[in-house]
Amino acid sequence: IFVISPENVTVEHLFSTHNNTSAQVYKMVNSGSGVWLAIRNSPVIRLFHAKTGEHLEDYDISTVVHHLFTGSHNSSRRRRAENVRVTALLASSSTGALWIGGYCHV
Repeated sequence: IFVISPENVTVEHLFSTHNNTSAQVYKMVNSGSGVWLAIRNSPVIRLFHAKTGEHLEDYDISTVVHHLFTGSHNSSRRRRAENVRVTALLASSSTGALWIGGYCHV
């Protein structure tokens, strides 16, 4: 990630988002003093400090999706959800909530 100064268009900070160098940032959203990132084709969203670039937290949505489907009465949905990935992020400034859109194949 490159953090660029809007005043003089220079790079202020540079930091890596993932151990895998081929991972691509798919979505990015500011939330207070943090920035949430979704990596392409991944169920994990990552939180970084907006100023320092320090990695603060990872959240794997596949755990939540799997829990939703295992509680389903539809037997075809009881099996494990596969290929879960984040498709959208939205941070609400009024409520502080992070909305996460996702996809999975069941």
